[in-house]
Amino acid sequence: MEAITHFFSGIFVMAILQHFIPTTWLVLVLLVPLGILLHFFIDAIVFITFHTRTPRLNDKIWVAWHGVIIIGSVLVAIYFTFFMPYLWALIVSNIPDLYDWVIMRTAFAIKKRKLSTNPDLLPHYFMHYWIGRLRAKCFSRLPDWTEKHRGIITELVIWTVCFIVWIAVA
Repeated sequence: MEAITHFFSGIFVMAILQHFIPTTWLVLVLLVPLGILLHFFIDAIVFITFHTRTPRLNDKIWVAWHGVIIIGSVLVAIYFTFFMPYLWALIVSNIPDLYDWVIMRTAFAIKKRKLSTNPDLLPHYFMHYWIGRLRAKCFSRLPDWTEKHRGIITELVIWTVCFIVWIAVA
């Protein structure tokens, strides 16, 4: 899933926690497991989103969508870091990607070890291995829209729900 989707999910979790729990330290303590769990859920349903395996530079919708994702991710990160107190939500909501894609893949690249793009074939200490297990066990019946433009709607719905909840409880 895209960074902006995880950003919105972290903001969603933190806003709900802040609404119901007045103690800042407790909000931050609960944010970590809940943000990671929501990341697992969102990545587990990735098949119902437009998430192609390879870039499609000749597809105008793919290019436009990724422009929205990149610009949107930067704008959301700037706004919710500098103008709203959600920096921890942005970081926590991306812990699985930061761990797997930045830390572990960098370590594997330094050691010149190959990694599979299939989550089922990743070492068990990768978080995305466990996300793949969750997807196979709970969401295997979802349609595969990763190559279909209509998968954009799924992410837009997730963004909208998270934004509406943030507006409602903030």
